[in-house]
Order: sequence, then C-alpha cells, then structure tokens
Amino acid sequence: MAQLGWHTLIGAAIVLLVPLYLILQTWFGCAWAGRWRMAALVPLIGFVPALIIALLQLSHGSNLWPLTVIFFAPLGFIYLLVAAIARQVVSKRRAA
Repeated sequence: MAQLGWHTLIGAAIVLLVPLYLILQTWFGCAWAGRWRMAALVPLIGFVPALIIALLQLSHGSNLWPLTVIFFAPLGFIYLLVAAIARQVVSKRRAA
C-alpha cells in the first residue's frame, strides 16, 4: 500500500468538511432558536453566493466548479464550531 503524503490527507480533510459543514448548518439552523439561530445562519451569507458561483461554473462546463464551495466549507464549519462552543459556555454560565 502506498503511503499518503500529508498534503493528500489535508486535501481529503478539507473535502470531508463540505458535508460536515452542510450537516452542521442544517442542524444548528433548525435546532437553535432566537439570536443563536441568527448566529447559526450567518455563514449562509458566504455560502449561498459560493454555491451560485459554483453552479454557474458548472453550467459553463468548468471542471473546477466545486472549488468555491470546497474552499468555503472549512470556514463555515469552523465558524459553526466556535458558535457551538460559545453557546455551550453561555448556557453553562447561565445555569451556574
């Protein structure tokens, strides 16, 4: 079996973040309420244009069409992860 280089593993991790981001975006957008829901929907400000650009590139026959979504997904995922951590910290402080 051939060894995978670190760049291959990083690339695979970045591509894996696309479905993870979509899952978190859907989950948090539906499960959270009030201002937390608004915070969870913030990444859509960047994702929707990235998706539109990707679909336009696909319609023009570009083979690089998914790159805008692939590059955006890690940023959205990290944002949602930080928002989830902040929500946990705030809820623990309110409970104390």
